[in-house]
Amino acid sequence: MIELLLPVLAVAENSTKVPLFTVEERMDLIRESLPDSCRDTVDVVTFSGLTVSYAKEIGATAIVRGLRVVSDFESEFQIALMNRRLDPTVHTMFFMTSFANVFVSSSIIREICRNGGNVDTLIPHPCARAMEAKFADFRRMKEKPHG
Repeated sequence: MIELLLPVLAVAENSTKVPLFTVEERMDLIRESLPDSCRDTVDVVTFSGLTVSYAKEIGATAIVRGLRVVSDFESEFQIALMNRRLDPTVHTMFFMTSFANVFVSSSIIREICRNGGNVDTLIPHPCARAMEAKFADFRRMKEKPHG
C-alpha cells in the first residue's frame, strides 16, 4: 500500500543569504502563486536548520529539488549525498527545468526587475508585482537627474 501525504513546500531560513523578501513574504508569495486547485493541498511552511533533519521531523521520505544547468547538478548532488549520509531513509529526487527556463535565475530576474525590465513571462504574477514594488524606489532614485 502506498501512503500519500500532504505535499510540503518548505521555505528555509538561511542566514548565509540576503534575500529580497522576508521568510513571511516568500511564504505568502508562494501561496499566492499556487494554482487554485493546489492551495488547499500544499502546505507552505518555514524551517531552520538542515533540510534532511526537517524532512525526518515531519515524516517525509523524499526531498524534491529542481535543476537548471549542470553546475546546479554538481552542487545539488553533493548535498543529496550528504543528506543520504545523515539520514539514509530520506531520498532526494531531481527534476530538470524545461528548456525554455534554463536561463532563468533569481539573480538575473532581480537585475531585470531592478532596472525596470518586464519579468511577467518569467515568474508568477504575484512575484512580479511584489518585485516591482520593492524596486520602485530604486528606479525612481535612478531616474532622478543628478546635480
